[in-house]
Amino acid sequence: MHNKLFLSLTLLLLLAAAQGRSQEREASRDAARKEGIVSWYSTLAVSESQPLAHAFEKIYPSIKVNLYRGQAEKLLSKIATEARAGHYLFDVLTANDIEFFILLKQGAFAPHISAENKAYPVGFKDPKGFWTDTYNNYHSICYNTRLVSAREAPKDWKDLRDPKWNSGKLALVRNAAPWYANMIKIMGEKEGRAFFQALAANQPQMHSGYTNVAQLLAAGEFPLALCRAHRIEKLREAGAPVDWVTTVNPLLADLHPIGLATRAAHPNAGKLFIDYILSRQGQELAVRLGRISPRSDLKPPYPRLGIPGLHLAPSIPSVVDDYNRFSDDYRKIFGIN
Repeated sequence: MHNKLFLSLTLLLLLAAAQGRSQEREASRDAARKEGIVSWYSTLAVSESQPLAHAFEKIYPSIKVNLYRGQAEKLLSKIATEARAGHYLFDVLTANDIEFFILLKQGAFAPHISAENKAYPVGFKDPKGFWTDTYNNYHSICYNTRLVSAREAPKDWKDLRDPKWNSGKLALVRNAAPWYANMIKIMGEKEGRAFFQALAANQPQMHSGYTNVAQLLAAGEFPLALCRAHRIEKLREAGAPVDWVTTVNPLLADLHPIGLATRAAHPNAGKLFIDYILSRQGQELAVRLGRISPRSDLKPPYPRLGIPGLHLAPSIPSVVDDYNRFSDDYRKIFGIN
């Protein structure tokens, strides 16, 4: 009798709590509809950000997404200029991890723990709700299969120190300081710097842009390169003679967080927009657009990006504490002017 009464009371409390959450969500949506606008600043390409904005507007036709898309440094400059003028024009930001975490240190974001956060693994979200990751790029050793066989290819980062890869046989990216900074953090200062100094002694080529390097690798300009795995998968799908090493440890997954502005003019619309971007529906669209979703219940756009045993390591927010030094070190070690 007592057990039945206890069970009934528990069910009633659970139902009441669920009803309360439902009413709270509906009140928040009503407030968002009244605001009618969400201002979204993003580093995501227009070919990807616009479809996401349009999909949100289709679900919430009374809310207009004002999208501003810019390169990371340009966005930082724009936000800083607006703040100095006392203008706080963005409600939501998605950006590359370094730029996002610089703004986070400056107090640019307010906490918002989305109901979707439970689908995101530890390391891909902030426990206090200041940010959640929206997509990743995996950094690996990549190779031209006409110039290097799978058997000959390096299996891990330290294999790149082998003298057989010297004199320009490896290509690195000029703007890969974030990769360098995270590798140093993960490997440790002493071991990490020794690795990169040995790598520099092998005289790698330096080129601008990850996409450019992947294309040059496919063209046979060099046998090995630092590339993003999803670019290599896209090239492989088109028949290019390239592949990437799945055994590297760590396989750095750089983050692209989303966050709500501290001084958002449209906070309710901003929260609703963040919830959509993080939702399964929003992330499924991102995957169809070629991005790797961090959601644990979604598969990546290419099957090999989700094989078991990948040594995934999300980028580390604290690298921004000493990022200028990391950036300077990377340029000095590899002689980048």
